[in-house]
Amino acid sequence: RDGLILDAVLLGTTPAISLINKIWGLFRAAEVATVTTGVVTQTVNAAKGGGPVVLDLFGGRISQVPGAINVDIIAGQGVRASTTKLPFAPGSVDQIIASNPYFLGFEREAQSIMHWLPESASALKPGGQIIINATTNNRFAQLPSASVLDSLGLRVVQQPGQLLPQFKNQAFTFTSGKPLPTVNMNTTILEKVR
Repeated sequence: RDGLILDAVLLGTTPAISLINKIWGLFRAAEVATVTTGVVTQTVNAAKGGGPVVLDLFGGRISQVPGAINVDIIAGQGVRASTTKLPFAPGSVDQIIASNPYFLGFEREAQSIMHWLPESASALKPGGQIIINATTNNRFAQLPSASVLDSLGLRVVQQPGQLLPQFKNQAFTFTSGKPLPTVNMNTTILEKVR
């Protein structure tokens, strides 16, 4: 029976996607239409097999993070969605990686991590982590106050520091597409405490 459901999902039929929603509750029904071929299967298999569900936010067209589900408004593979409205149920994600977060169209004064962090905190399971890779100048990666983090159920595990080894070979770019040297990147780690 699972094979029939997953085959139907790969064919993109709406009833199968609705059934997956009801059975595993991983995606919010309103956002299911944004899922591209194969992502539901990967997510369901991870959830059923006990493997972690890892999201790569701001991943571009294709994720550079092995095993992660790419989430971007231009995703060619993964989930085509805005990080301000993630199509995942609250508490359904084990880890979120946000590499060089950025949104077009905001005046410098309005740029803030709060455009995407609350939605990510909601999707994260207790004990899960948000790993932010960004330059110190990236306003969409600068942490809010401790009281705001607490209100989101988050705590700081690592203040902005050296880029974690698993991201050293990742290609980071400016919005213009110009390469951003990894030497300029820092990693911040947040943990969901409740």
